[in-house]
Formats: sequence, structure tokens, C-alpha cells
Amino acid sequence: MRKADGIYQEVQKTRLYEDVAEQIRQRIVAGSLKPGELLPPEHELSKAFGVSRAVIREAVQSLRDQRLLVVRQGVGTMVGEPGADLVGEALSAIVGSGRIVTRDLHEVRQMLEIEIAGIATERASNDDKAHLSRTVAWMERRKQSPEEYAELDLLFHTQLAAATRNEVILLVLKPLVDLLRESRLHGVQAPGAVERSLAGHRAILECLLRGDREGTRKAMLEHLNEVAERLEVVKGVHSP
Repeated sequence: MRKADGIYQEVQKTRLYEDVAEQIRQRIVAGSLKPGELLPPEHELSKAFGVSRAVIREAVQSLRDQRLLVVRQGVGTMVGEPGADLVGEALSAIVGSGRIVTRDLHEVRQMLEIEIAGIATERASNDDKAHLSRTVAWMERRKQSPEEYAELDLLFHTQLAAATRNEVILLVLKPLVDLLRESRLHGVQAPGAVERSLAGHRAILECLLRGDREGTRKAMLEHLNEVAERLEVVKGVHSP
């Protein structure tokens, strides 16, 4: 898109740059504005939105802070390239709209992580195995602190994804797991939850260390099923 073409709505005079930023952000999330695509020049955006250039500059800066836009000297302002932050922004926006519930996120996570476990079993290096083993050991030591335990839990799953050596997997999984951080923290506070969680992580690790691809996949499935059941009791499967 090189010039404003009537697709934007003139903003109300009360919120100004927030309205401008939100309309542009929505088009990025929807894919109407694609990575690397240039925005119209500042004066065209000013005319399209019916605001001053100063407001446009504020809106662009806001989106730059969110890593949704980048400014290239001598080129112009463009949509940022895909990355974990950009994917996270898109997911957060959709979750915030109420169109997605925790159950949906867990369903996608299950589809991804079972295969991740199998692939990681085949590709994990000795360093990967050492990192995963160390993380599980730290989870054992931090089981009395729900906050620290939940962060280590997240780290384990991120390390497992990294062990696949597939950048796209990590790109997709990390923001998804980040969005479940709050539910993860609630989940480990249920009676006996940490011990069940530890048992699940140990089972995944043991199968991975002995190179048992199907065993790792099965252990991950059982772990995620246990997590889903725990969250249904603690928070409710339809919690936002």
C-alpha cells in the first residue's frame, strides 16, 4: 500500500493518536498490511485520518514501540517483519477481543507440543539435553515458589521447542505459551499440582534422554491432558 485510499475512517477528536494506532494495528493483525509493506507518507495518512501530522507521528511511534512498525532511513515506515513479538501482539489482540478462550489456546498447544516433543527427541543435542535436565532439576528445587516454578515450566517447553532446530516452531509456540502464563501460575497453586506437573516433566525428559520418540509424545499428551483437567478445576475451561 503506497497511498491512503479511503480504507481508514476519520477518527473522533477525543482520542486521536490512539485511534489512528488502533486502526493501523488492526490492519496488521488481520494481514491487510503485510510485513515489509510501506505505509503511505505522513501527509497522506494525515489527510486520510483527518488529523495533524503530529498525531500521525505519535501513532507511528506507539506502533514502533510495540515493534509492529519500523522506520527505514531513506525508505519510509513499514510493517515489521514477523517475529515472536509480532505473533504475540496478534494473539494478544485476538484473545483480548474475547474471540478466543483458554481452552482454544490449550487445544492448539496440544497439537503443537506433542509433535514438538517427538521432533525434539530426534534432534536434541547434548547441550539441549543438559539444559532440559538442569531446568527440571531447578523445578524440583523451586516447587515451593509457584511464581518461580511456573517460569521454569515455561522455560522447559521453550527449550524443548528450541531443540527441534525449527525457527518457525519457536516463533509460533513462544507467544502462545507466554499467553498461558497466568493460567499456568493458577494451575500450579492447586493442591498436589506441582508434584503432578513435575512427574509429567520428568516423564517427558526421561523418554527424550533415551531417544524414545513415541514415548516422549505420549508423555507430553498425558502431561497436557493433566494440565487441562487441572485448569478446568482451578479456573474454568472457558476463562479468558
